[in-house]
Amino acid sequence: MTGAAASKAALDIIQKKKKQLLKRYPVSYLEKAEAELKELMFFGSGTGRLPDDAENLIEESVSCGRGGIFEALWKLGEKTDSGLKVDLFGIKIHQAAIELCDNEDINPYESDSTGCMLITTLSPGALLEKLTGMGINAGMIGYTTCEKARVVVGNTIRYLTKQTE
Repeated sequence: MTGAAASKAALDIIQKKKKQLLKRYPVSYLEKAEAELKELMFFGSGTGRLPDDAENLIEESVSCGRGGIFEALWKLGEKTDSGLKVDLFGIKIHQAAIELCDNEDINPYESDSTGCMLITTLSPGALLEKLTGMGINAGMIGYTTCEKARVVVGNTIRYLTKQTE
């Protein structure tokens, strides 16, 4: 996974509700959060394209969007025709994104994660080394399985289902 879940949602909340947020959070907290969230969004300001030597290591990929990381995981399972086993605690998410989404009663894992990408590869170590060497925030959050279940494991086990639009 590149980027961090809910970064775009949190940035939108800061931009749209700054006056209300300033009643709850110090201006320095919001400014720092905004800067850090922007840094976490790989596709937020760049071309959204990886160099060829990194692209060559990718089997499949899905860009995250308005439906959040859980929707993107479902789509990745569909695209790879496989199941998934994902570590909830491996999914990168900024603390400010959690707090801001919580403040708006939004599930951060189901909120706008534009700027993140989910990637499958046969060479996870090599791809992670390439991405982090390029300054891209990336980490391994799980793996594909032969079973069709898309499972997120944290304090509980969650089976992902297709989201209706």
